[in-house]
Amino acid sequence: MRFFFFAEYAFILGMLKETNIMKIPLAMAKTTSIALLALSVVIQGLRISGNILHPKEIVVETGENAIFNFSTKNGNPILAAQFGLKGEGEYLKAKFIIVTQLHGIECGKDFNSSEGYRYRNRIFFVGNITAGRAWFKITNVEENDTNTYQVGVRENTDVYKMYTVKLVVKRKTETSSPTTPSGTTEQTKSKAITANGPIAKIIPKPIEEAVQARELECSYHQQRC
Repeated sequence: MRFFFFAEYAFILGMLKETNIMKIPLAMAKTTSIALLALSVVIQGLRISGNILHPKEIVVETGENAIFNFSTKNGNPILAAQFGLKGEGEYLKAKFIIVTQLHGIECGKDFNSSEGYRYRNRIFFVGNITAGRAWFKITNVEENDTNTYQVGVRENTDVYKMYTVKLVVKRKTETSSPTTPSGTTEQTKSKAITANGPIAKIIPKPIEEAVQARELECSYHQQRC
């Protein structure tokens, strides 16, 4: 039992390291909860469903990007994946994007529907199904993007297995700039504070370079629908 726990724990931390939205070195994440707080997109919890690791809820503020990460535990390739709004049962109410090893990336036909029209030009595929990553992104989210979304993953069969995730979009909080004695306003920058001080000062350069490399990789794979 203890071996299983540490194996699952190590896998979750490994997946966090793979994402390009980490804000602190992985070595500082001494518990899973601390590691999750390091994400710029706040993931309220992770769920392992069979062979797939995925978030069960994502919370972002208006204007930010929501990233839906669905990955195989062992890195095995995915034959096909699809992303859209959850419908009744195991069906998508609106299918936005389909990715297959045979045909590549295709945009769904539901962008002209009443549910899908406002998503046009805001949905990207940013993963790599050959490496077992069915990752999708909604850019510039709005409050009315709050909904339940669904990803269908087909590994080694002809049947899609459906996974759901709740997206919650909150109104971005406005902060006022303080006024200096001279009467000019001074823009303040929010700093994430750890026990050792601001995070920005403790990220080693190799980690920054690795993050940039992953961003370039995602930019290479992403396609907008």
